[in-house]
Amino acid sequence: MDREAYAKAEALRKRIIELLNSGAREQSLELLNGLSQYWAIMGTEFDTKMEPWKAPRIYDISWELPFLEFRIERHPSAWNRVQRWKYDFNSNEVTMISEWSPPENPRYTKQQVQKDAQQIVDALLKGESHPCLQRKENCHYI
Repeated sequence: MDREAYAKAEALRKRIIELLNSGAREQSLELLNGLSQYWAIMGTEFDTKMEPWKAPRIYDISWELPFLEFRIERHPSAWNRVQRWKYDFNSNEVTMISEWSPPENPRYTKQQVQKDAQQIVDALLKGESHPCLQRKENCHYI
């Protein structure tokens, strides 16, 4: 990792830890985007097909330095799989703790769709990046 990437990763790590220590464990856009960017820079290796860009699906966060635990909906349109992960900020290692499929596959809730849409709109209005957005020329695509 070059010096510039290392400096960016350290700044992201510091901000993520500040957010987690402040008790801001909601799925804030800043926290989730920060995790996504940090994991991408650090080359964090997840098992299965869990990728850093999927961080915005994280919820149910618990934090005890240096460990971050969270749940993630792997396929939110069908809710067919929920996983629990543990990430170690000191070693950059991540472990899947559990995986389950709900007996009934409830549809993606209207509240979750509204929340996701609001995060995307907020990012667009602030001119910030969002893992669900791609910029091509002067347009954004979801």
